[in-house]
Amino acid sequence: MNEKMMQMKTMEKKEKELYKTIFLSIGERVVTTDQTGWITALNWVAEEITGWSEEKVKGSRFAEVFKLVNETTDEEAKAMGDTANRKVSESLEQVIKEAEEWMYRRKLIEEKGYRKALINTLLVTLYVKSTETMEHSQRMKNDCLMIGKRMNLSAKELDELALLTVLHDIGKVGIRGSILHKPGPLTAEEWVEMKKHPEIGYRIAQNTPELAAIAEYILYHHERWDGKGYPRGLKGEEIPLFCRILAVADAYDAMTNDRTYRKALSKEEAIAEIRRNAGTQFDPQVVEIFLRIMVQEHNMKKRQSREK
Repeated sequence: MNEKMMQMKTMEKKEKELYKTIFLSIGERVVTTDQTGWITALNWVAEEITGWSEEKVKGSRFAEVFKLVNETTDEEAKAMGDTANRKVSESLEQVIKEAEEWMYRRKLIEEKGYRKALINTLLVTLYVKSTETMEHSQRMKNDCLMIGKRMNLSAKELDELALLTVLHDIGKVGIRGSILHKPGPLTAEEWVEMKKHPEIGYRIAQNTPELAAIAEYILYHHERWDGKGYPRGLKGEEIPLFCRILAVADAYDAMTNDRTYRKALSKEEAIAEIRRNAGTQFDPQVVEIFLRIMVQEHNMKKRQSREK
């Protein structure tokens, strides 16, 4: 077997592992089987509903396992057992199909390596499932890198920070679309589900070797300086620096762009809000650097305007 064939087989194996990770993180009930009806995987939603772990039922006959489930769990689990071996949902299949097609298209056009294709696949999956956009990711990336450079981060650290900015919300592929696209405030129950997305993203990154370096940052990207964030309630410098940088850039971009539930604030209003929350929601040092950048950008635009 020549070297090119070996590389192709390695990439194919990695791609299958990636799709499995995304598929099993989707916020719907999923049970997969082979062509003869033997169970190959359960995702976390199916595990919660049935009470069976993947380890316990993997390799068992689907019909036999869900006959037991039907006798011991509620009506919702029974309904899942009746339908899970059919296609999971058209929307879910479409997400995976579009991600796969887009990734291969990018490979053929650019041929810039597996990591770039892998990141693009994850981003397409996120953009299809949630309200996240490429423009939002790019704006955040630019702001985070400006802050990172002012804080004298190394080239390697800047690379990881850039990767975090575009993939920090990848766990949202595991949240129900009805929650992600809800135009009004979330209920308490919906917030509980929404707050699972850092841990889902952590699992996706941890199971993808090329992204393992940022897995912990994905997990902690909703922590707050005052310790009132989630999922761990970390405080101050317990929170990784990348997450503290991301928090400021993300909040600013969110405030200065329209959302389904509100109109954008002005830049001045957003800056005032960032300043007001320094020392509570945000790292004061990161805020100071960010505000300095904003002032310098404003002054530069004024000069350029006068020169015209």
